[in-house]
This record gives sequence, structure tokens and C-alpha cells, in this order.
Amino acid sequence: MSKPKAEYRVGVGASSIMMILVVLAMTALSLLSFSSAQKAEVMGKRSVTMITAFYEAAANVQQKLGIIDNILMEAEKDWMKGEIPAVGEEALKVDDAHDTDPSQMQLLLTAFANHGLVDVPIDEFEGNVHFFFSIDAGYERVIQVKGTIKLGESPRYQITTHELVSQQTQDDAGDIWEYSLWQASDLNNGLIGDE
Repeated sequence: MSKPKAEYRVGVGASSIMMILVVLAMTALSLLSFSSAQKAEVMGKRSVTMITAFYEAAANVQQKLGIIDNILMEAEKDWMKGEIPAVGEEALKVDDAHDTDPSQMQLLLTAFANHGLVDVPIDEFEGNVHFFFSIDAGYERVIQVKGTIKLGESPRYQITTHELVSQQTQDDAGDIWEYSLWQASDLNNGLIGDE
């Protein structure tokens, strides 16, 4: 006589345990996905804020360059006429050690001061007149612009540096570091400062 074969049956308990494990795995994966989505949203919002701040700063740079160009156009006309306007009650003094014509430096200093551009210093170096300014671009970044002024020439000025840099940080040794994050190349193409 043959023995009856024993049947192997999966009971209700095993399928319940399997279902609980699947639900736990799906819950863990959904929590990881939700956490990743939240981080992506935060990074996306920060990126939008950083980009917006950068483009607002870039627009401010262009506005300031437009003001500088208008000032230089007026100063060039005064220079050709031989007129050097005074600044309010005080006349700006020019150091005679400059290689540039002192009356030209006087004219430029006066023109910048009369138009309220006291935050744009101009100085003479190696026979050329230079200007410099920086605009805050948010998140500890600034756009720095440097240029050379050439009255009586075309273009009236030439941008020599236009870059996005991190603001200066000081390390433990006391050294100051400034990191260039972006630098424009070939900005002029012979057009900036032309009429």
C-alpha cells in the first residue's frame, strides 16, 4: 500500500507576513522618495533665488555702466570745450604725481561726484584712468567690474574685468581668499562705450 502524499500548503499566516513585508518596503521607499523630493524642492527654490539675485545684480551693473557712459560722454564734451566744472562748494584736488593730465582727472572726479557715483572710485595707473565697482549678487557673491577710461577715443571706456566672485573669506591662518566663480570673456567686441 502506498502512503498518501503530504501536501504542502501555504497558509493564511505566511501570506499575511508577506503582505506586511511588502507594505513596509513600499512605505520605506515612499519615505525616501518624499525626502528626496523635499530636498530637490529646497534646492530648486534656492537656485531660483540665486539666479534671480544674479540677474538683478547684472542688470544693476548694466545700469551703472550706462550712467558711467553718459557721464563720460558729457565729460568728453566738457573736455573738448576746455571746461572743468566745480563740485558744489568744494573743488576736488588732483595729485600732480599722476601721468594723466591733472585737468582730465579733475574733470572725471568732478563728473563722477556730481552724478553721485562716489561708490565708483577712479584712479590713474601707468598713464591710464581706471574705474572699479562691485554689485552684491546675493549668497555672499558680488559682480566686480573694472574698466579703463579713454576720453577722446572710441570707445570711451573699455571693461577689463567683469566677473562673479565669492566675497572675501579669511581662513584660520589669517589669509584672505577671493574665489572667481564666473568671468566674462571678450565682453567688448569693440562696442561698449561706442555711440
